[in-house]
Amino acid sequence: METPDTIHAFWFGTHPDDDAVIARQSALWWRKQADVDAEIRRRFAPWVARARHAASWTAGWRTSAAGWR
Repeated sequence: METPDTIHAFWFGTHPDDDAVIARQSALWWRKQADVDAEIRRRFAPWVARARHAASWTAGWRTSAAGWR
């Protein structure tokens, strides 16, 4: 099951340097890629469905800017 940390790592990578993150992740953010879209649906669709149907379920994530810290 995905966690806030794995979701964050998917979008932003795990490198501490902003320039490195931009270089690695920009294709994910700005290009249309069917395989990436499929992975997003596979990994994160259950989270989206839960958030839509139970906003209180993710209330803890909304308590800080990082969401889980």
